[in-house]
Amino acid sequence: GARPPRTRDISLVCGNCHGREGELFAQSKVKATLEFEGKRGCVTCHSNHDVKAPTDAMIGFGGEGVCGRCHVGDSPGARASAIIVSGFHGFKARIARVDSLLNVADRLGMETESGRETLKQANDHLVGLRATLHSFSLEPIQAALAEGSGLADRAETEARDSLRDWRNRRVGMALSLVVIAVVIGLLVIQI
Repeated sequence: GARPPRTRDISLVCGNCHGREGELFAQSKVKATLEFEGKRGCVTCHSNHDVKAPTDAMIGFGGEGVCGRCHVGDSPGARASAIIVSGFHGFKARIARVDSLLNVADRLGMETESGRETLKQANDHLVGLRATLHSFSLEPIQAALAEGSGLADRAETEARDSLRDWRNRRVGMALSLVVIAVVIGLLVIQI
């Protein structure tokens, strides 16, 4: 068969500091494909001498997104990338929504410590997911998304429970005040 062009393994250099990402990339099918095409590992997505700090905007097809550079049309890679991109940004948005709910509960003076801890775990999972993306493998990425989404679900439930508790307390207080006012009114009439 055709022998791939020889290229310097730039992922070894990048992997010195970015060990987990480098290890996942080195084991990926994408690495072999890039080498076969004469592309240079990490710099294919992250550039070389003009290295830009990675952002979540890189995970996408338009704008700053790098996925669309290689994955076009209706290829299997494009379909898998679309699932990954959608899942990643959906998970990130979910974390932001749960954080907003917890902020509301905080402002109302409700207990949110448990929800905050669960949300911290979801955020930690997001950080790990950014590294897992370098495996370029749908299954482990979807597994990480599912696990992180479970944490976000728990945090959201805890936030909504705090808000429901706040509403129940307010309704209970209002009913108590109505009963007290009626009793006072009856006492005044009785006297």
